[in-house]
Amino acid sequence: MSTVPASQVAGDGSASGDRSRMVALLLTQFFAGGLVLFVAALLVISETAQSSYDGGTSAIGWAITAVTGALASMIVALAVGVPLRIVSTLTKWWLRNGEVTLAGALVGAAACWFVVATSPVETLVDNLGTYTTHLPNPWALGAAWALFTLSIAHFVWPARWKRHARR
Repeated sequence: MSTVPASQVAGDGSASGDRSRMVALLLTQFFAGGLVLFVAALLVISETAQSSYDGGTSAIGWAITAVTGALASMIVALAVGVPLRIVSTLTKWWLRNGEVTLAGALVGAAACWFVVATSPVETLVDNLGTYTTHLPNPWALGAAWALFTLSIAHFVWPARWKRHARR
């Protein structure tokens, strides 16, 4: 198994080059990761709601909830991951071992799906009618969502899989 030299991972050694690369990575992760989290939150919300879609009002409510959830999740995940960005040994390890973030994202997404898919289905009645909905365990869904969010917020493509690392 080959390893990637620190000079290729952490930059060329110049502090301003490393800093600008890390800021670009942070912004990319915030917006791209936020989009991924928005789509995932929308899927979780629509799956748990099942037949409670009543038109435009539900779609707008789901979208607002998904945006709010994705934004809050991304901010918390980035705050929790601050040590990855400021402690140089952690940063080098994180950038060299992107497989961890990839595995975390896949396991977290699968766990979110599993928690929702295996949750009990309940029938709810309100003034508009009768609906069926999933009621997932909030602790299990929260743990799965946290793993998914942390992995997406700090996602790095595995260095060994990059084309220049094979040379």
